Amino acid sequence: MASPPIVGPPNMEVLSRVIAIADFEAVREEELTFRTNDVFTFLTTDPESGWSQGLFNGKVGWFPQKYVRFLEGLELAEHLEKEVLRFSFYTSAHLFITTSGVITCHWPANEQITSC
Repeated sequence: MASPPIVGPPNMEVLSRVIAIADFEAVREEELTFRTNDVFTFLTTDPESGWSQGLFNGKVGWFPQKYVRFLEGLELAEHLEKEVLRFSFYTSAHLFITTSGVITCHWPANEQITSC
């Protein structure tokens, strides 16, 4: 039996977001500087050193893992919705996030889908 057709835009991978729980000032060029409540993208971690890599303000750099916590659930969904809307034009599209962190977008039939 054939799979049902996919309706709407394909699913997108959602990178994890972290929120700073304390200020951190970079000492080396490869480190990130951030302030309490800054939210940025988590990329990877080095469990042996306790340092993680992230993307903040267009820069990829390292930071101590103990200075951040992961956004999860509704808090993550609300942040991602703001992030998407900040870079979008006005539309009647709806953004949905599943409990597994997958984003889907739904548009009325009369609007052109360009991206999600």
